[in-house]
Amino acid sequence: MAGAYLSLDDKDIDRLVTAIKNYDGNAEEALGNYLRNEADEIFRPSIENLIPVSDRNKKHARNSAPLTGDMEGNLSLYIHTKKAWHYLYFPDEGEGTSKGQAPHDFMTKGLENEYDTVVNGMLDALINEFD
Repeated sequence: MAGAYLSLDDKDIDRLVTAIKNYDGNAEEALGNYLRNEADEIFRPSIENLIPVSDRNKKHARNSAPLTGDMEGNLSLYIHTKKAWHYLYFPDEGEGTSKGQAPHDFMTKGLENEYDTVVNGMLDALINEFD
């Protein structure tokens, strides 16, 4: 199964810690709701747009909503393929019949492309909730 986790860098963790300290409500709930709903909706299309499409006349993963997002713990969003699309692991990692080819890394690249958007959205969820 192809999948990717969002990992925050140190400077963004520091920014979030400051926002959490200044938040009057339940910051864990606010961030969890943002990750579950909005971040998931931002990341999935970003990743799907990077999925390679073959020249074969068939249904392609890119146009078939092959990804889903799950909260696998406290403040943890895991974007991964749905069961029918688990084979996307092979082009993502450059393995199997694609052996010898460079990995596409579309899962990681899709997260990286929207990283700043999601981190800023997390901060906004804490700072602007009552504005």
